Amino acid sequence: MTQTGPVQQLDAIRRDLLAKHDRQGLSWRKIAKRHYPGVPAGTLCAIAKGREPKKISVRLALGLPALADAPVCPDCGQVHVAGVCTARKPPTANGVVPVTVWAHGVKSGAVVRARSRRCARRRCGVHFVPAHGERYCSDACRDRARAWRRKQKRTKLVRGRKRMKR
Repeated sequence: MTQTGPVQQLDAIRRDLLAKHDRQGLSWRKIAKRHYPGVPAGTLCAIAKGREPKKISVRLALGLPALADAPVCPDCGQVHVAGVCTARKPPTANGVVPVTVWAHGVKSGAVVRARSRRCARRRCGVHFVPAHGERYCSDACRDRARAWRRKQKRTKLVRGRKRMKR
């Protein structure tokens, strides 16, 4: 697809659309038919309300560049290819990641020299320092994991049963 007119800014198009719709009293269909052929009326309405068009054909018909700028992370101001901000990772010293310890008798800010592990419940992302043999970060996580396993076992039994004839 080739661009047919000068490159415009989206805010200028919004101002033009709002002027034609609000001040001149034209409907979105008339605006689309007369001034922006090839662009649906609903899309023009959405653009006027603040949406940025994603389709390349619509962008080119409006005189916008074919590719939109990549979104910038609000935290660090960088463009992330993976979609995750890497600047917010906690600082590490010699490969040791700081972990919050939830235990009785441990003072706030104390350094605990022990290996941490991730909670065994799939949806829990907590890293914790376990006592001997602990798999879950809390009793609530352990109970949720057990309930989920019971539910899975019940659904497997129901699915596997044959219907009895009457």
